[in-house]
This record gives sequence, C-alpha cells and structure tokens, in this order.
Amino acid sequence: MVKKAFYTAIILSVVFLIIQYLIGVFYNHHDIKYEMVKNSEKIKINEIYEKTKEDDFYSIKLEYRNKVFNYDISNFFNHQKKIVQDIEIKEKNNVTCIMLKFLKKVKYNYVRCYQNHEQVDQMLVNHIINIKSFNNYVDSELYNKSNTTDEKNQFFYKYHYIAELSTKGYKKNYFTTNNKDIYYNELSYMINNYLIFPQYTEDDLIDGFKIIDVIKNTHSYFNFDHPSSKTLYVQGIVDNKLYLVNRTDDTQYVIDPYKSVMEKIEAKYFDGKNWSNRNINDFISNKVFFPVRRYKALNKYDYIKVYQNSRNYYFITKDWKFYQVSKKDINSKILLYSDKDIKDAVISNGSIYFIKNDTVYKKNRYGIKEVIKNNEFIYNFKNIVNAYYKEEM
Repeated sequence: MVKKAFYTAIILSVVFLIIQYLIGVFYNHHDIKYEMVKNSEKIKINEIYEKTKEDDFYSIKLEYRNKVFNYDISNFFNHQKKIVQDIEIKEKNNVTCIMLKFLKKVKYNYVRCYQNHEQVDQMLVNHIINIKSFNNYVDSELYNKSNTTDEKNQFFYKYHYIAELSTKGYKKNYFTTNNKDIYYNELSYMINNYLIFPQYTEDDLIDGFKIIDVIKNTHSYFNFDHPSSKTLYVQGIVDNKLYLVNRTDDTQYVIDPYKSVMEKIEAKYFDGKNWSNRNINDFISNKVFFPVRRYKALNKYDYIKVYQNSRNYYFITKDWKFYQVSKKDINSKILLYSDKDIKDAVISNGSIYFIKNDTVYKKNRYGIKEVIKNNEFIYNFKNIVNAYYKEEM
C-alpha cells in the first residue's frame, strides 16, 4: 500500500511538471482587471501578460485618484495572474509615488510617480520622495556604487574609426578610413545591435559598407560597383533599414542589417508615414533626407527622434525631454528625463545616452552616470555616440 502510494505520488509529480511545462510553452497572454483598497481608496489595476518571440513580460496599469501609473515587468512569476499583492503610496509636495509589491520578492524597485499632472520617472523626484523611504525598497543599486563603466556595446565615433568602450577604456577600433580624419560623422550609424559604417580605399574613396553584429561579432561587407566619391549621403533609417544615395552612380541603396544585404532600389521617398516613387535626379541635385518616422500610435505627440522595443515607444522632443509610452496604454506618457542643455542623444531599450558639454552620460533606472569625457565633444557631437544595451526590466 505504501509502495503504491509512493509511485502514485511520483506519477502525480511528473504529471504536474508536464502540465507546468505545457503552460510555459503555450500560455502566452492574459488581460485581467482587479481592485484593491488602500487607505480607504479604491485602486484599479489592469494586468496584461504578453509572451512573444522577443519578450516575456507584464504590463500593469494602475489608477489612483484619477492618476494613471504604468509599469512593465519581466516575467518573474511563471505566467501567474494578479501578481500585484500590495502597493505602497507616498505623497508629498504635490508628488505621488506608488511602489508595487508582488507575489514574490523581485530584485528591482517598481516605482512610478506623478508631479504637476504628469507621470514621471521616480529618479526625477527622488529629492522629494526618496526611493529608500519605501518599506519594500530593494537595495539593488549596485550600479551607482561603482565608478567604472560596466556595460558593453557602447560606441563612439573618433574621426577615422569607431571605438568600442569597455571597463578599461577603449577596447576595439573599427576603422572607417585609412589616412584622413573626418570630423563629422554623416555615414556611420547603429540600428539596434548592428553597426553600419563605410569602408574607404587608399585614395580615400568610399568602397562600400560594413555591417557588424556587436552581439554575435559577425561581419558583412558590401562593395559598390565602383568606388564612390564623398558625395554619397544617408537619407534616413526606416523600419530598421538604412537608405542612402550614391551620387557617383546615381543610385539609391538600402542596407538591411537583419538580412545582411545592400541592394540597389528604384528611387523612392519616405515622408514620415508613407512611401512614394521619385525620380533619382531629385536626390542627386540636392540632398533629400527623410523626416522622422510618424507612428500612428503616437499621433498626439511631437518628437524629433523615436525608438521602440517590444514593450514601449521612446521619444525625444526638440527641447530634450525624454518620454516613454507603453504600447498597452498609448495615452499615458512617462517623463524619463529633461535637460535643455543636451546637445545630442540616443535611446537604447529605455537607457538614455546623451552628450552635455564635454561628457557622455547614461541615464537608466538607477540614476545618471558619467560614461566618458572628451574635450572634442564640445565641438563635434552630432551622431557621435551609439549604444546597444538590453537590461532586464
């Protein structure tokens, strides 16, 4: 009898593990609403779980006193529902901050704040409501305890090569020209984890382009039929493809780093929303650039640069304000950072890299950190810094 019960328990355990595995494989979405009461106030929560090829996360929309707080959280909870078990609210000087408490303890602090009728990153109001004042605060801020640069895949254009930065300084150089400094970077770009930059001949003509996957460290080369003069120019990046015009052979090209191809195409123009056919001569006599992509979901917002990942849109305004918009709630934007003295900036998966005076800084969930200082950044700063950084959120 005991032996039979033992085998039955083993079989049930195996069945349970199989069921859990099948749930993990096939369960990929839920959208539920629930409520909780805190300080006699009703809190509304909309929890969306989404699993795709690119990501596996929860999107939380919390409503409190007519204020909306948005959170996106990696799947630490094995697809469970109602992951928010409690919340902690702090209010001071017209600032409201809410920290989430989950089914189990996680290694990050999930706090959103409201100030002056706008949802803001907690770091912007930390001087008013300190994150360490929350009872559920998790001391994961090791990032700020180190003076070294601990991320990979940060790249800086340095006149005749692209330098990759590591914890010990410049780690690797990707040469773009042989014998002459080019102070303004107009042809080297980064699309997610792909570096794209020109290759030059000994006569300083452009021979073609090179693509490097900085994650896999693979290289691809593409040559023009004939070396090009420096009249070549990049029109813009649309849907992760780089478009350029070679005025030596009167041809428009597209570089698709994901397919690792460079192709000649019939001339066409992108107006921010739609494509239209054009005569190649329109691009030869004058430089014609594409405007920034206008996403339908972001029609209500004005911006000069826009980025996205599987969870969010990120955009930069002309007065150097940085916003995040959840794809699950496009009506609510979150101010991540603002500084009118910034000279140029990029966003990589929610981390902001910006140039101010002679210094490149990085801003993420832990705060702002100096990355590198160089006196040349005072004079040459356009399209100098690029990065690919993917942080667990």
